Amino acid sequence: MWPEYQTLLAAINPTVQEFLTDSGSTVVGDLTRAYDAHRESVKKWLERARSLVHISMDVWSSPQRKAYIAIHAQWVDETCKPRKALLGLPNLRRAHAGAAMTPHLMKIMRQYRLAHRIGYFTGGNDAKNDTCLRQLAVELSREYDVTIDPVSSRTREHALQAAIEAAQDEANDVTAANALHDQLRATTDQKSHDRRKKRHDTTGWRSIGSMGKLHNIAVFIHNSTVHNDAWDDIAGKALGLDNITRWNSWFRLLDAAISQEGPLSIFLNQYHKELEGDILTHDDWQVLKLTHEFLQPFHQATLEQQMEWASIDQVLENMDILFLQFKNAKGNTRMVHSIHMGWWVPSKHDEESDRNPIYAPALLLHPEKRRRYLDRHWAEEWRRTAIAGARQHWAKYKDRPLPSESATRLNDNERRE
Repeated sequence: MWPEYQTLLAAINPTVQEFLTDSGSTVVGDLTRAYDAHRESVKKWLERARSLVHISMDVWSSPQRKAYIAIHAQWVDETCKPRKALLGLPNLRRAHAGAAMTPHLMKIMRQYRLAHRIGYFTGGNDAKNDTCLRQLAVELSREYDVTIDPVSSRTREHALQAAIEAAQDEANDVTAANALHDQLRATTDQKSHDRRKKRHDTTGWRSIGSMGKLHNIAVFIHNSTVHNDAWDDIAGKALGLDNITRWNSWFRLLDAAISQEGPLSIFLNQYHKELEGDILTHDDWQVLKLTHEFLQPFHQATLEQQMEWASIDQVLENMDILFLQFKNAKGNTRMVHSIHMGWWVPSKHDEESDRNPIYAPALLLHPEKRRRYLDRHWAEEWRRTAIAGARQHWAKYKDRPLPSESATRLNDNERRE
C-alpha cells in the first residue's frame, strides 16, 4: 500500500495503523486465510443439508478473454430454508469441451465432500454439458462407487432463447424441424456451424428478410468508427448488436431500432449507397414491429427465469404461456415461417421434460398449482404421462431414510473414505 495512502488513513482514523500492511504477500496470505475459513463454513452448511445438493454450472468469458466455469450449489438447510453458494469459479484453460470441465467438477466434489449428496445438474443446451456429466458419472463411479444418472435439467433461459433464435432463423432452404434441431445443437453440430458461417456475409443475412437487414445495418455501424461516429451524431445513443450468446439481444436490438426509427431512417438515407441492399422499406418496418411485439413475452419470461426466486415449476408454466403466444400469432402470414420454426422449440422442450422427471412433480407439488393446473391447461394425454412419471419418480424416493438418519450415514461413509 502506498505510504501516502497509509498516512491519509491514519490521519482519518489512528486506530487503523495496526491493520495496515506494507507487503503484497501479507495481503495475499490474509485473503487466502479468509477464503479457507469461508470455505470451511460452506462445507459445514452442506453437511447439515436436509436435501440433496443441486448444482448449476455455466461458462463465462471475462472482458480479459479468460474463460471460467461457475459452479453453484442450491440446497435446503436444517431449518428447511433454501440456501445457495458459489462453490468455485475455476479458469478453463485452452479447452472448453465437456471433458475439460469434468476435472473441475470432480475437484469440487472432493473439496466439499459432495459425492454422496449430489442431486440434479442444471446447465445450458450445449452438448458439452452432457459430455461433462457423462464423464463425471464415470469418475464418481470409479472413485466413490457412486452411481448418478447423467441427466442435465436444461436451463430454462436457454430453452427460451433457443425458441427466440429459431423463430428468427432462415426459412428458405431448410425445413423448420431441421433448422431448429441445428439451433439446439449449434455449438457442436458442424452443419449448423457451416450455416452460421455462410450467414456472416451480408448477402446470407439479407436472405432471411427484415431481421437480416437490421443485423447488417447494426454490423455496418459497429464495425467502423466512422460509421459509429456518424450514427452517434444522428441518434446520440448506441443501436446495439444482436449476439447469439446473449439472451434477448435480438429483442433489445429491435427495441432500440424501433424507438429510433427516425434517426435510423436518416442514417440509411445518408449511407444509402453502401447499404443499398439493406434499406428498410415500410413493409420491413412493419415486420420488425410485429416481431418485436411477438418477442415481448419471451423477453419477459427470460427475465423472470433469471431472478433469484425463479423455480423449476415455472419452466413448464412459461412454456405453456409461450405455446399460447405461438398459437395466437400463427395466423400472421408475414411471420408464418418464424412461427412454425419457433413453435418447434417449446414442443421439443416438452418432449425433454417428459424424459426429465423433475418438471411435472414441481408443478404437482406446488401448493398453488398441483393437479388442478394440469387439468386446466394440459391435454389428457399430457396429464397421464406427467402423473405416471411423477409416481415413478416418487417410488425412487419414498423409502429413503429421514434426513437426520441419512446425514449420519453419509458422514460415516465419508469418514471411511
